[in-house]
Order: sequence, then C-alpha cells, then structure tokens
Amino acid sequence: MVANAHLAAVVASSPDGIISFALDGTILTWNPGAERIFACTAEEAVGRSAGFLMPDDAGESPRRFGQAARGETISFELSGRREDGRHVDAMVTLAPMQAGDGSIVGVSAICRDVTEHRRMEAELRARDREFLAFFEQAAAGLAICDPDGRFLAVNDRYCQAVGRPRGELFGLRMHDITHPDDLPRNAVLFQHLVDGGEAFEIEKRYVRPDGSSVWANNSVSAIRDDAGRLTSVIAVSIDLTDRRRAEAALRESEARFRHMADSAPALIWMTDVEGSLTFANMHYDYLFGRPAADMLGEGWTAVVLPEDLEAYTGAFAAAFQARGPFRHETRVVDRRGQVRWLRCEGVARFDDYGEFLGYTGCSVDITDAKSAREELEMRVAERTEALAESERRFRTIFDSTFQFMALLAPDGTVEEVNRTAMAWSRIGPEDIVGRPFWLAAPMRGDPALQAAVRDAIRRAAAGEVVREEHGMRGAGDVRATIDFSVKPVHDGAGRLYHLIAEGRDVTEQKRASEQLRQAQKMEAIGQLTGGVAHDFNNLLQVLSGGLGMFDRSMEPARRQRLLDGMHQAVERGASLTRQLLAFSRRQPLRSEPVDLAGQIGGMRELLDRSLRGDIQIRTRFPPGLWPVEADPGELELVVLNLCVNARDAMPGGGTITLAARNAPGLENGDLRGDFVRLSVADDGTGMTPDVAARVFEPFFTTKEVGKGSGLGLAQAFGFAQASGGRVDIDTAPGRGTTVTVLLPRSAKAPNRPARPLLDPGELREIAALGHVLLVEDGDEVAALAEEMLASLGYEVTRVASAAAALGALADGRTVDAVFSDVMMPGGMSGVALARELRLRRPDLPVLLTTGYEASAAGAVAEGIRVIAKPYRMAGLAAALEAAIRGHKVPAPALGLRDGRPA
Repeated sequence: MVANAHLAAVVASSPDGIISFALDGTILTWNPGAERIFACTAEEAVGRSAGFLMPDDAGESPRRFGQAARGETISFELSGRREDGRHVDAMVTLAPMQAGDGSIVGVSAICRDVTEHRRMEAELRARDREFLAFFEQAAAGLAICDPDGRFLAVNDRYCQAVGRPRGELFGLRMHDITHPDDLPRNAVLFQHLVDGGEAFEIEKRYVRPDGSSVWANNSVSAIRDDAGRLTSVIAVSIDLTDRRRAEAALRESEARFRHMADSAPALIWMTDVEGSLTFANMHYDYLFGRPAADMLGEGWTAVVLPEDLEAYTGAFAAAFQARGPFRHETRVVDRRGQVRWLRCEGVARFDDYGEFLGYTGCSVDITDAKSAREELEMRVAERTEALAESERRFRTIFDSTFQFMALLAPDGTVEEVNRTAMAWSRIGPEDIVGRPFWLAAPMRGDPALQAAVRDAIRRAAAGEVVREEHGMRGAGDVRATIDFSVKPVHDGAGRLYHLIAEGRDVTEQKRASEQLRQAQKMEAIGQLTGGVAHDFNNLLQVLSGGLGMFDRSMEPARRQRLLDGMHQAVERGASLTRQLLAFSRRQPLRSEPVDLAGQIGGMRELLDRSLRGDIQIRTRFPPGLWPVEADPGELELVVLNLCVNARDAMPGGGTITLAARNAPGLENGDLRGDFVRLSVADDGTGMTPDVAARVFEPFFTTKEVGKGSGLGLAQAFGFAQASGGRVDIDTAPGRGTTVTVLLPRSAKAPNRPARPLLDPGELREIAALGHVLLVEDGDEVAALAEEMLASLGYEVTRVASAAAALGALADGRTVDAVFSDVMMPGGMSGVALARELRLRRPDLPVLLTTGYEASAAGAVAEGIRVIAKPYRMAGLAAALEAAIRGHKVPAPALGLRDGRPA
C-alpha cells in the first residue's frame, strides 16, 4: 500500500504527462502533467480516445497505439496544435502494460513538453545563419583561429586580401602568412592575448603565394567561454594596400610639387584659412636673399615697398573675404635693393566637401615687361601708322586696277568691292557689301549664272582655285565676256581667311583671238589645199591615165599592174579622206572591246604591202594583255599611219617594233585607272626638239609636197583623246622615235572576229541571184554600181530618189534587196527610206552606202547595215550577202571600209 501511495505521488507530481490507455485506446488515467501539456483536465480526458490529444496527428495515433498494444515500446515526437489552438511539441514514449501473468492489459504513455526547447533550438539556428551571413558578407576580412593561431574559419574577403583559398588557409596558422619583418611584434601581442591580455590592433603585412605582400590593419580579440577559458581568437582585417599606395603617392606628389615649386622662376605661395602664409618656394630666397621660411606668416610684408603695402593688403583682403580671384600689381625691393614689379595672382582652395582651405598663388616678376611697355606702345603707334599707310596704298591699288575685284567672306558674303567693279555695274557699296556675291547686279535675272558663281565660291572655299569664263551684263545692259576667278586666302595657320573674286573684261580679247583663229584657220586651209590638191591630182592622174591606157591593147601582166596602181590610188584617196574626217572629228568613233594582238596581227599583210621590202616588222604582245576600248577601224588607221611615218624615217631600211604592255593603276595627269601602252618604235633618223614639239599640229609635215598631208599624227592624237587616252612621243636625232598610245582597259571581252570576206574569184558561185533596187542620184556612181551589181549576177532597177524607190515598190514588182545611198535629194535620206521600208516591207533587206559615215550613225545604231564608199566588188558582194542572209535573223550592223570590216 505504501508503494502504491508512493507511485501515485510520483505520477501526480511528475512534470511529464503520464497517461494509461485500455487496449481499445480509451484513456484510463490522466495526471496533472498531462493537463499542463495538453490543456485538458482528467475529467475531460478520461474515457476519450487517444486521437483527440493531437488532432493534427490523429492519422498516426492508431498505428502507433497498435504497436504498443502488441508489446513494442516506441518513442516519437508529437507536434501539432492542442484544442485551445496553442502549438505544442511533445516527446512521447508508448509502452505495453502487463499483468502479473505477463499478458498485456493496456498501454502507458509518458509525454514530455519540448516546445520551448525546440523554439530555442530554432532561434539558435537562426542566429547561426545570421552570424554566418554577417561573417561572409562583412566588408572587412574575418578570420577565426584556435589558441595556437590555426585558422578555423575565414570569409571570402579575408581570402582575397591574403591571396589564398579557404582550403589552403585551414592547414596554416596566422603566423605562417605574416611577413617575417612583422612577425616578432605580432607574435608577442598574440601570445599576450592568449595569456589573458587585452585585444590588440596592429598594422602588418601578409605574404601572398607569389611573394608579394599586402598591408592590413588587424584588430584581434579573444573569445572565451562562461568559465573564462579561451576557445578561439577572431581577427578583423582591413586591407590597407590602396591607402598605403595613396599615402606614398601623396608623399611623392608633395615632393614633386615642392620640387616643381622650388624650380619655378616665379614666387609660389599658399595661405591658411586665416590668410597667413604657410608655404613659400625657394625663389623667394633667390629674389630677396632671405630664406623662404622668413616669408611665412606675415614675413612677406617686409619686402613690399612701404607705399604699396596698404593697396596690396587691401586688394588681398577684399578677394579673401569674397573667396574670389586675387589679382594685383605691386612693387618690392630685391636682394640688391632695386625696386621690381610683381604681378600677383591667387585663387581660393577648397576640399572635396567645399570647405575653404586658404589661397594658392603665384607672383611673377614683370619689371622687364613694365619697362618694355612704353617702348612697345611707341612701336605699336608707329606700326599703326604704317598699317594705315599700307591700307591707303592698298585702297589706291585696289580701286585703281582695271580688273573687277571683290573681297569675300568664306560663305560668299561681300566685304569689299573696288571702284572698277562698281563703276562697270553702276552700283554703290550699299548695293553689294554685306550681301551674297552671286546676287550682285551683273548676275541678276540669270539663275544659271548665279548657280555657276555660287558653285565656284563653294569650290574655292574648299581650297580650289577656280577660273571660268561667263557672260555678264554691265551697266546699260551691256553684255561682256568676263574672265572670272575665285581664289582662297589662308592665314598663317592654314585656316581659310577670305576669298578674292576677280573679273576681267575679255570681250575685245576674245574677239581679237577669234579673228586670229580665223586667220590661222584660213592659213591652215591654204596649206591643206595645196597639199591635198596635189595629192588628189596625183590620184586623179593615176585613174585618168589608167583609164586612158585601157583603150589600147596591152599584155595581161601590164594590164594587171595598171589595175593594181589604180586600186592603190583609190585606197590612198580613201585613206586621205578618212584622215581629214577624223581630224575634223566628223568621223564618229564606234568603240568596242579590242584584242590588240589579234587586231594588229590581222594587219600584217596590209603592213607588209604598205612598207618597203627593207623594213622588218617585229611584234611584242605578252600573254595576259588586256583588251582595250577603242574603234578598231580607227585603231588600224593610227597603226598604219605610225608605221608609214616610221618607214619614211628609215630611208635605208630598218626595224619597226610594235609592242604593248599593261599599265595598271596609272596616275598621270588627268589619266587615272588601268591602261594599255601601245608603242610603235623605229631606229630611224629621229627628230630635233623643234620638230618634235610640233608633230601633233594639223597639216605640219617635214615631207615634200605630195608625200604627206601632215594629218597622221594629228589623227593619232585626236583618236587617243576621243578614246579616253593620250599620245606621247620620245625621239632624238640619230636615236629613232617611239610613239606611245595610251588606251583605256576594257572591262568586256573582245567580240569574236568577223567572218573572213570571200575571194572575188568565188563571187559568182556564192552570190544569190536576185533583183536589187538601186537608189542613187549620181549618174556616174549609179552606172558603176549598176555595172558591179550586174557583174555579181543581180538584176538591177535604178531610181534616183527615196520617193521614186517607194513608188517602184508600190507597183508590186519583186525586189530581193534595196541598195541605197544615204545622202539624196528630195527631203528623204537613205536612212529615212530604210526606216519607212521597215514599216511597209519588214521582210525586205536594206543595205546603205555613204562616203560620210557620220550621216549614217543613226542607221548603224538601229542595226541597218552600211558599207562605206569607196567599196570594191568583194566588199559589195559580202555586204549584200550578209544583208540578205541575215535579214531573217536580226544581227548587228555591218560597217565596211574598203571591203574590210570597220
């Protein structure tokens, strides 16, 4: 009974909850401890199921109760809310209750309230996290060491400062990374702290793995437990490297400042916030013979001339109170007792926060400048008078010149204009000064002239010297030709300062020049008439004589020689005509890509026939030679003329060399780009400088009358210029002559060679017989053409005009081709006839002929075939065949010269 009483007392006084359950989970007993834990009295709890204790944990209660009812003892933590809503954490142990025979009669539960314990643990973890965050995110480096100085924890900032990773530091002591020179003192302070001493602070260096060192300020303190035992040491490390560098830089800057200040040939000074001198450089000693230290405070007043001292101090005080710039000139007495002038200047000095620190200033000796001022003023006065005189002379010349002159601003605004210009235009300065130059009276009412003058001013302002001729209107509506120019004027620094516009009335000069040109032209025509008349008379003599000889019987060989001579006379006349047309630029150029090697190679037979047997021809055309852009026919004429000139320069025979080479990226005068150099060289007599200077003049020749027209080199010159190139000549007496023609490179591939012409002996076999309508107004030419066509096997109907041709075609007769001259009477040319026939009879081939190719330029552009006069049988046959055969399939126009493709 006593034992039971004791047990009941223990249960009742226990702070833990002690509860007994029947095997079905009904509560049998409930002690006061359970009442405190679960906020439920015994009366409320006894007889209820175990699940009500923790509603949040009701799902687990049957399982756990079943385990205890089967004889297991289990412990678990119960967490949830009681019926009154308060959160509770309880540690519960369930055990089976056994009867005397060992059978299980119930289950007991011992419950301990651990709510406060768990809350304290959570707070501790939160504090640990806060400490860790503070530790890692601290602006300074933090390290925790054991009493021996071995690292236990470090943050990233500390690792960065000492240049070592955490893993490496955890194997070291703080002493291991301290600089050897700082270690003894650091070790003493650390040991004193370990022995119970106070925290300490030290500036020392850490040694990094690469041997470099870093300065740090270390605050070291001890961490002790409740018993006062040392558990660890914490060090707060602040990197001082940048500060140390800044301090060193400041010291160096101060040293440099003092060195520069002491080296300066001027008095440099500084004051404090009260205005007392705190710094004076060594120049004070040099100028006044007193140590700079004697100048500090108010010592500087001793060197100021007494009568200037009050004004000086007053000026400084006023600037000092206003914190404004200080400027004053005063006199001082130097080391030799001489009076000198100083110009003193100073500015207020402030720190980064705007706090006033004092004044910094400089005083410069201006004695020599003061002494020179009067002389300078005198010289300035003299120079001013000289400039005024120069201005008077300039104005006299400016206003007296016969040229119109105006001084312009860079934008074209008129600043000055001379009297000559104003008198010619009858305007005053108010009409033009201050206004744009292109709005002046001579240009009013002429928008094109205004635009041209405005553009000239723009170009001159860009640095170009512009010179042009313009027609302008003066006073009384007088029209004049003005030689107008605009020039830029730059100052000494190369900056555009002004523009000078000048004009000169060249009307009379132009009229005189035109009269001179007309006289020269008449002289040239007279010279040309003599030479050309002699040449054509010779040609007519050959033809006339030859025709007369045909009336007499002669052997075939002599007859053939006579025919050959007549053919050569015709070729010579055609060549002379082409030279005249080319020189007058009435012969149109038809530029196309040309293969020089192939084109000139095709001339070999012609050159051999045109030159003597003692002339040898060599060609040098390297592989990869570019094609050129030129008229192939005119090019052949140039080469032939140059070769004939070379032949005539070698009366005893010699060698002519035809060569070509590429000239990439040429920059020569106005020529820029890729060109090909075509040269014709001889080893003949050469030319004197006087002759070489005139070789390109039209009609100039050193040959006898009838031996040359003087147009060959002039034609070459005109051809090269019209083709976008140039001609150069290199010659000397006894050295021979080389003529070089520069021709632009063509970006296109050359056309395929034209189909070779057929041999005249084969004409009857290949010519398609048919009916040709011949349109020719000249009876002699028409008779010859009719005879040639008939000889080729064609039936011919001849009419004398384009209108007659249209009438002949209107009667329904069958015509296979129309062969018409271009130049005809009646208002309709051969070109107009061809166009009309295209509309009326598009199936009818048309072949045109002309002795003046410029008249057929439009026809060639439209694809109408043209053959040039004079033509041969072979050329006529090929041209008609091409016209008839090619009419079904459109083809380019076929222009022919002397029976050869043009």
